[in-house]
Amino acid sequence: MEFVIGLMRQISIIAVLAAFLELLLPNGEMQKFIRFFMGLLILVAFLNPLIKGQLFAGEIAAAEMADILETETAGNLSTEEILAAGREIDTALFTKAEEEVKEDISLQILALVRLVSGVEQAAVDISFAEGAWSGDLELVRLTVIASSGTDTAEIEADIYRLLEAFYHLPQEKVQCVIKEAAANDSN
Repeated sequence: MEFVIGLMRQISIIAVLAAFLELLLPNGEMQKFIRFFMGLLILVAFLNPLIKGQLFAGEIAAAEMADILETETAGNLSTEEILAAGREIDTALFTKAEEEVKEDISLQILALVRLVSGVEQAAVDISFAEGAWSGDLELVRLTVIASSGTDTAEIEADIYRLLEAFYHLPQEKVQCVIKEAAANDSN
């Protein structure tokens, strides 16, 4: 709720500023530009939370909890059952966040590996350290298809250096399988 109040306050300030600027400026072309610009600012103020995914994250978890509590037996639920339902929602949100982070990091690593000279295609699979998830990469498995005639040892060394530089990953945490591309016999 506090987030929505902050959003409304921000939009109100922009609207008051727009009205003030409209009063100060004479009629004409400049007033049209100011209206257009202020309209864009208001639109950005509305869309910014949606783009960042912040608007409904808390409300979704609260709605899930409310759905659990609004069952026919809601009055009969013990404190332990309510806490267990909360832990279940927490675990689901945690799992979703972990999957999103894993996908994002995989795409970053894939983009970096494709920048290495001689790499035609690549696939990546990552895993995080067990236990309390801290985002520490445990293992990065790469399958790389190198252009035919390239030095695969040099490509592998470049990949190790790149991942060390960007993610501080020692070579022991990276498994890299490099295959040479098959020669294409097409005319």
